[in-house]
Amino acid sequence: MNYNGTILENNRTLAYYKIHKCSIIEAEVDFKGPTEYDCTFQVYIDILYKDKTIDVCCDKINSYVSELKLRIYEKTGILPNGISLHYYYKHLQDDKKLSDYDVSPSGLIKGYLRLRGAKPVIYLYPKEEIDAKVSIKINYGDFSFVYPSFDEESTWNVRAHPSGEILHRGKKLRYLFWETIFYPNLNMDKGFIIKGEESVSFFEDCLKSMNLNDTEICDFITYWCPKLHEYKYVKVSFQFENFDEMCPMNVEPKPDNINRIFFAALPLDNPCEIEPQELPTFKRDGFTVIEWGGTLVTPEKL
Repeated sequence: MNYNGTILENNRTLAYYKIHKCSIIEAEVDFKGPTEYDCTFQVYIDILYKDKTIDVCCDKINSYVSELKLRIYEKTGILPNGISLHYYYKHLQDDKKLSDYDVSPSGLIKGYLRLRGAKPVIYLYPKEEIDAKVSIKINYGDFSFVYPSFDEESTWNVRAHPSGEILHRGKKLRYLFWETIFYPNLNMDKGFIIKGEESVSFFEDCLKSMNLNDTEICDFITYWCPKLHEYKYVKVSFQFENFDEMCPMNVEPKPDNINRIFFAALPLDNPCEIEPQELPTFKRDGFTVIEWGGTLVTPEKL
């Protein structure tokens, strides 16, 4: 502020400057407009086996979703590309602002951790030699590896034999392989608690009861059990309908049976109570497709 060209100092009185009633003082006001309010967003991290809610602070409502993910990383160690955020069923895109989705202060945002769906393999058993198309679609994820490579978008064109042999571009195969990085919606309310060192006998019994043959069981166990054997305890939950929703499969001509096994394995330090899961016995009459795969849920840094 100034009076008659003199800048008024804070430690001086008005009388010092001979300012009297009706004197005019000039003032410059730096008007910045309405202050954007701070807000805290409670982010619900759906880590599949345990609900966990964390408070994450953003500077302002106009923060970008990518900024929110950085705040989550600072607090939890979850990498920004390792979580998918949703608000009222809307997927929050990194390049959008929270205000674009009408996120309210203290709003509840749901987060899905990205996991690796490891080695789903597909076996084909037609009643007679046929040409077949096998397609996989991944909702909320991407393929990380497939073998053999697709012939068209997410589709293999193969020649299938009753013996289970698959012919693809002149190569003889036992199965089709695919792997994904995805944001799963898994249900682990029911299942089994096993010792890691007992994983072989556990899966031998379970897979046999579900009507897998010896070759399929051997392929499964030799891939998965070395990974599970090192853990003290493991929570195992098989996924059926929800896996079909996450990664639907289509086969032409239409098989008589499509039997898909996908399980989630959570390492534990101590056993816990869980309601046992009822497992189906698959039919294998007619043209039958068998698939198995799984994902290892590791709660690192949470």
